[in-house]
Amino acid sequence: SDLATDSALRLLAAKSSRYMGAAAGASFGQATPSRASLTSTFSRFAALGVKVHITELDIRVRVPGATAAELAAQASAFGDIVAACRAVQLCEAIVVWGVSDAESWVPSTFPGYGNALLFDNTYAKKATYTAVKNAL
Repeated sequence: SDLATDSALRLLAAKSSRYMGAAAGASFGQATPSRASLTSTFSRFAALGVKVHITELDIRVRVPGATAAELAAQASAFGDIVAACRAVQLCEAIVVWGVSDAESWVPSTFPGYGNALLFDNTYAKKATYTAVKNAL
């Protein structure tokens, strides 16, 4: 819960004067948190003095056969995540899981899903790349 997370972060911050941060692994299906929800969560962490890093970002879609609407939602979600991070001063980093869909771990773990990154199997830019670029 949010209260438990906030309490744990406060306790850790009180016990340590060292660098304090939270890294959130971010491997999503089509159901991704909204930009407003992400901004709110990142802002809560920042209010506690916690730096936020989004790690291992990927957003999978059905393969083959993702619809144009699903691909648009995927691109929009990438853009929303980047925009939410940019809106919070202590959100300092976003790390995408990999470079191209050719090396993605998703198909072997989620059969029937893939195409989760910014570049396709031939390293061509996808709509996800453009959404991230525009959010920057």
